[in-house]
Amino acid sequence: KAFSLYTEKKKLKRVVHIITLSGGTPYKPNPVDNNGFPIWEATAATKLLLSMGVPPEDIFEEAFSLDTIGNAYYLRMLHTEPSGIDKVIVVTNSWHMPRTKAIFDCVFNLRIPNRKGLRFLGDMKYVEVAAGIDDANVLVAREKKEKAALKQFKEKTMKEFGGSIESFHKWLYTKHNAYSAHRLISSSSDGDMKKQGDGEVTLSAEEKALLLKSY
Repeated sequence: KAFSLYTEKKKLKRVVHIITLSGGTPYKPNPVDNNGFPIWEATAATKLLLSMGVPPEDIFEEAFSLDTIGNAYYLRMLHTEPSGIDKVIVVTNSWHMPRTKAIFDCVFNLRIPNRKGLRFLGDMKYVEVAAGIDDANVLVAREKKEKAALKQFKEKTMKEFGGSIESFHKWLYTKHNAYSAHRLISSSSDGDMKKQGDGEVTLSAEEKALLLKSY
């Protein structure tokens, strides 16, 4: 879908970039290449786009984030703010769209210090694509997790940081268990999904196994 939108805008002689997001997930290790190096999700997507004919200068990578909150934060701080991009179309799966929209709207409306409280003033749109999960049981587990994580984000997580990028940055690197150094001394070693800062989700062992298949 991103390629389709890119092609459509290019035909209109627009300046357009595709920004691929995510390093991976804290729930399981990244696959590795033939040399033993991790394959970042954004890099894999970039290689696919290159093979489809997108010029490398039209692709920006963001391979640091480990979850949806990180996707939004790093997209804004590494790309839209420095480059002055003011029109963004976020593409994701149908089951992921409600939480994605809530998180991106929140992060892109955080104030930036020393800029007179300026928020992102550009145009943010969202495009939903098919679920991309063929196994009905996996999809049910994923939708359950998404619903719980969205509720967690709206009712609890948003209250843990203020309305500025500065307070969000502090929260991300001191409280969120995918980015905080506290994760390195945590007593948990099983990658429990409840402990990753991505929603308090109560799942059975069977549901956790199914959910892992969706990452």
